[in-house]
Amino acid sequence: MVDYTPSNITVDNNFTASNGTHGLVVVNSTQQNAPCTVPVTVGNSETLQAVSPQTDNQGYQVIWHTGATNTSSWKSAGIVRSNNQTYSFTVAQADLGNAFIANLRKVCNVTVQNSFVGLSNQGVIIINGDTVDVSTITPVVEGNNISICAPTQVRNYIQYTFDHWYDGNTQNPRTFTITSHLNLIAYYTGKPLAVTNMRYLNVSAGNKIKIAWDEQPNNNVSKYYIYLKGKDSNTGEKWGPDLRATLNRGTLSYTDPIYAYTDGYTMFLLQYDVRPYYSVEQSYADSNYSAIFGGFPRGLPKAIDDGKDKQIVSNGNITPKDFDLFQNYPNPFNPTTQISYSLKENGFVTIKVYDILGKVVATLVNEIKPAGVYTVDFDASTLSSGIYFYTIKTNKFFDKKKMILMK
Repeated sequence: MVDYTPSNITVDNNFTASNGTHGLVVVNSTQQNAPCTVPVTVGNSETLQAVSPQTDNQGYQVIWHTGATNTSSWKSAGIVRSNNQTYSFTVAQADLGNAFIANLRKVCNVTVQNSFVGLSNQGVIIINGDTVDVSTITPVVEGNNISICAPTQVRNYIQYTFDHWYDGNTQNPRTFTITSHLNLIAYYTGKPLAVTNMRYLNVSAGNKIKIAWDEQPNNNVSKYYIYLKGKDSNTGEKWGPDLRATLNRGTLSYTDPIYAYTDGYTMFLLQYDVRPYYSVEQSYADSNYSAIFGGFPRGLPKAIDDGKDKQIVSNGNITPKDFDLFQNYPNPFNPTTQISYSLKENGFVTIKVYDILGKVVATLVNEIKPAGVYTVDFDASTLSSGIYFYTIKTNKFFDKKKMILMK
């Protein structure tokens, strides 16, 4: 009776595509193209060796991987025969006709890009605890994990904070299981750094409070927003923060139209903040307040409500040296604001509010007033958003200012 049992084995690599060659193998010290058919005899010894590194038919570099995750192996009939790159065995009857496969592992290239609005790919990334430049290629054996952290970083005086990954995931740091070449993108949001050298000028009791600062170096910082908050020395009441002014780039100082310096904490603890605005992302710097003692000009510490408007008085009989109409505060406003004015002598006073077409929309004051400093409230609840003007008229003084209602 003739025995037709096959007397050979096949030696191959685990390349996935079937486009001809499967790379190289070494059989009994001879390098051959895979897959290759090897004549064998039961009871004889055969030695197989995986070629590492080499390039597979998908363009990946493949290696014999000895790491703990996705370790390389020789397999036959679905059974792991050895985890050694060189495998020697004695041929058994059950081996005849089987394929012996070298399970090489792909080396996947991982790159990370930072997406900063308005900037090309730049900055750094943290991979497995190491800080590297973006676009650095990190080789990872397929099936293994890589930990990536997108750190907060500063570029051109803008602070960039991680927002999300290319797939919308917001976990940071994040662990990725790598199975192929991968180009990851980390998306950031940017906000400007605070101004530097913010300082008070002409600090002397009675002088109006004036602040100055250095230009934020990023040219896309187009505006500065001036905020103020305060605390009353008598009542402990806190107020603000309120927007005092919006200034264009290039303007590096601001004089408060109402408050003046005081000697010590006799009226208010005032805190000013110059907040840069980054036009590219419509974002603002974090708050960065600086404190100073201040109060109303000419030593006038507080307001007394007479039911119509508030007279600013002190413990003594102080008469303003000038007529004056101050900028309303806050401005822009919604829906209420305050208008302060000073009278150096008694007289009939009229304060009116006009819309942009010149129509009177409110008369706030229309009576005889003694000399003093006053504040009147204006409620624009019934008016539409827009630009308005307010005027003061006495026998010896007239002035007009603009205010903005934003609902």
